[in-house]
Amino acid sequence: MKVWILLALTALAHRQVPAQNPPSAAAGSLAAREAETCSRNLKIIYESIQAYRKDHKEVPNWLSDLVPKYLADSAVLTCPVTTRTGRTQTHGLSDPKVTASYAFDFCAQEVPPELWGGSPLSMRQFKNLQMAVVGGDTPILRCYLHTPTLNVGFNGKSYESERVWENRFKQVVPLRDLSPRRLVERFAIPRADQPARAEGHLEFIGSLAREDLRSVVGIAVSPDGKFVYAVAYNAASVVVFARDEITGRLTHLQTISDRRLLQGAVRIRLSSDGRHAVAASFIPGSVPLFERNVATGRLELVNAATDGVEGPNLVIRADFCPNSPFIYAIASTPAAVVAFHLTPEGKLQFVESNQDQCFADARSLTFSPDGRSIYVINPGAGTLAVLEREEQTGKTKLKQLIADEKDGVHGLDGVSQVKCSPDGKFLYVSAGRQKGDNAIGIYRTNPNGTVALVKELFNDRDGLTRFEGGNELILTSDGLNLYALGTRSSSLLGFQRHPETGALTQDQTFVHDRYGAGPVLSGASGLALTPDGRHLYVTAELSQTISIFNRRVR
Repeated sequence: MKVWILLALTALAHRQVPAQNPPSAAAGSLAAREAETCSRNLKIIYESIQAYRKDHKEVPNWLSDLVPKYLADSAVLTCPVTTRTGRTQTHGLSDPKVTASYAFDFCAQEVPPELWGGSPLSMRQFKNLQMAVVGGDTPILRCYLHTPTLNVGFNGKSYESERVWENRFKQVVPLRDLSPRRLVERFAIPRADQPARAEGHLEFIGSLAREDLRSVVGIAVSPDGKFVYAVAYNAASVVVFARDEITGRLTHLQTISDRRLLQGAVRIRLSSDGRHAVAASFIPGSVPLFERNVATGRLELVNAATDGVEGPNLVIRADFCPNSPFIYAIASTPAAVVAFHLTPEGKLQFVESNQDQCFADARSLTFSPDGRSIYVINPGAGTLAVLEREEQTGKTKLKQLIADEKDGVHGLDGVSQVKCSPDGKFLYVSAGRQKGDNAIGIYRTNPNGTVALVKELFNDRDGLTRFEGGNELILTSDGLNLYALGTRSSSLLGFQRHPETGALTQDQTFVHDRYGAGPVLSGASGLALTPDGRHLYVTAELSQTISIFNRRVR
């Protein structure tokens, strides 16, 4: 590996691409003056790096290593835009000793999640690999506080670019081939250079964007794993994809658009036998029911419960109860959990509207594996409700109500999602989607059907990081992993889970990749796992995109 890196630093360091024009801002303008000062700063820092290289035969680990011997005036590390506004932007790169406005792309830090979804490679390893492909224009220093971005290449050339500088070479090499993963594969970097992957480890493999996925939120996989279904509330659509069971890639099959019934659609769920799908649409207050062709995956709208005297209004969630012919929906007006019977003819038959003010702002529900309990969360009130369900009639009654800031509970303010473990022994709740706590709570279920708090994990405490706007959760069928979305931090978190204690250990983090080659997680909002556990799908509400991840399984 050292041999070709040396070649990259010498023979390839001076590969050229066509020069770009200097800053186009009007002469004398504030932006032009700041860009000119910033360019001088970058040049001084570059010269200091070269002096360091002359003495040490390598670049420094950090820009702070230059101070004071090679860079007497540390003020040069501050862009004039930072001086004027206080803003910095280095896309996850940070110096351990000084605050700098500039991204030092050859530092010793691991590739952070903000860049290409992260990598175990150091930034220096990664940039050396890129330089082996595209040459010395590979930036060593960057300032993102100007438009276009200011760069200094490893070869010393100053130039402007878009934020994704790699696009300068798109006629030579596809953007994806300059990602850490592709470069590791290309140069056959030994697997020993990377930490061992645990069970459930995720690897981003691609994303899919479509206009009919505008404001996509809900997503589900068919029981046989062959099809994927997504709903997008602004597009008022249900979109159907065929899934490649080996690669996880998606191929579009069908789009159903219906503004009367699907405007505001935020959730889709499939029955356990795969013969029906149900959506929840909050604007028309409807629960559309679809018949599903098990062989082709295509859907046909057959029935819908809509706003009425007995029906729901402002429907947020609807789901099939496991091992039963009942469907349950959350309605905000009136505040209720509404039960429907799915008749043998494939019709929705109203059963009851269990009205209670504790459901006034409810946003999510889930079931115990045996279907005897329903758990409902309310972000406005900060509550977790436990309902008993009669198996024969499908009717429900409130059994327990847990509230934030009572009986030692502190993480339910803004609670947004709830999920039950496959064995039914634990509940997991997330909070913070719109407001309140950025937290994950772990609850144990008791033999009498009640639940009790075990532990709460808060963002930037308790081993939980990059979790702002806590939203969707999903557990694997073996109960060994949990995955969670932070919608406001545009992040996907992976956890190892202890089946006996329910404890969680965060071991993986992805954030939205602004470079466009990593995972698209802006407004991350929906999760779906395939039955074989090999692929995870994530919807990005703000990017009309589904991102696809491989998952390590035995």
